[in-house]
Amino acid sequence: MPEKPVKPRALTDRAVAELREEIVSGRLGFGSPLPSEGQLCRRFDVSRVTVRRALAHLKGERLIESRAGVGHFVARRSARRPGGARGSRIEILYVHDMGRSGASLSPLGAAIFSGAAEEASQLGLDLFLCCLDATGLRRQVLARKASALRGVLFDWNDPAVARFLADEGVPFAVVEGDFDDLPVAAVVQDDVGGTLAALTHLAALGHRRIAYLGPDDGWVHSRRRLAGYRQFHLERGWSVEEAMVVFQPDKVSDGATAAEALLAASPPPSAVYVADRRFLPGLLAVLAERKLTVPADLSVAVWGDPDPGAPGAELTRVSWDRAEMGRLAVRLLNDRAESGATGRMQVLVPAKLIDGSSAAAPKATEG
Repeated sequence: MPEKPVKPRALTDRAVAELREEIVSGRLGFGSPLPSEGQLCRRFDVSRVTVRRALAHLKGERLIESRAGVGHFVARRSARRPGGARGSRIEILYVHDMGRSGASLSPLGAAIFSGAAEEASQLGLDLFLCCLDATGLRRQVLARKASALRGVLFDWNDPAVARFLADEGVPFAVVEGDFDDLPVAAVVQDDVGGTLAALTHLAALGHRRIAYLGPDDGWVHSRRRLAGYRQFHLERGWSVEEAMVVFQPDKVSDGATAAEALLAASPPPSAVYVADRRFLPGLLAVLAERKLTVPADLSVAVWGDPDPGAPGAELTRVSWDRAEMGRLAVRLLNDRAESGATGRMQVLVPAKLIDGSSAAAPKATEG
């Protein structure tokens, strides 16, 4: 009686099983090239179609990766999901700006996403950028959470959506945002540390009357930067002159109203810390109208980097590594998914001072 022909599926499974065992056992280490398709055909005595089917299966298990025009290589161990099973929770949604500004990222936002994508690749996670409103996000989460969704990263502040994700048991992390009253995981720039660095730099130049120009919006970052300003004075035993603390009441203004109030103080400040970059244009416009120059008449330190190519790169400013912020956000989210942790957690990205051309010693020694 003639032997029954071996089914193609069984041939594929045999090739997959042998290659998987070599990879998991470590005989084929990370980065090692797999034999060519022709060599695998001869080794397993199968067709090229069967070999390609086996390689596709191993790629689906994230045990190997392909490089165009080069071949197949063993993937990083950190990229492998437990068991290599299909249906592993391997997707992360990176939700940008709640659908308000379109899918495009600013250059600074793109730096965060680039870091997140790099780390996701290292961990074997698929990162998807989307620009969904709250309704669209809820729909996506409910449709995907039982299959591929590992978690959600978002770069905006919406307590209602945060509560929804928590209620649904979906791991999530906030990037460059935070909620004081919710048990969220957040990756944020060090508002207090960056503020202290800017003010310490101005004080070292001889400034004592350093004004604070910031938003009056109750945002967590605004409160922390103002707290840093007050902490700076407290540590030195200096009194905070409330006339030196001026808020811009509306978010759409360029800061001119607050700048006018600052310069009307008697005596006026010799330096100003702009705690929100949106208000810098108004300040500079008011100074130009009064024929005052930076830093000869007023030293300026500003929070945050401008977009690449935009004016302001030469200013003394507080900066932080946005790509590292993205990397940390993915690590934090992955840790929450692995551990099941749900409590509040905050990861601070260090903020440092970039010494530009907008800060100098005051004209006269201050008392």
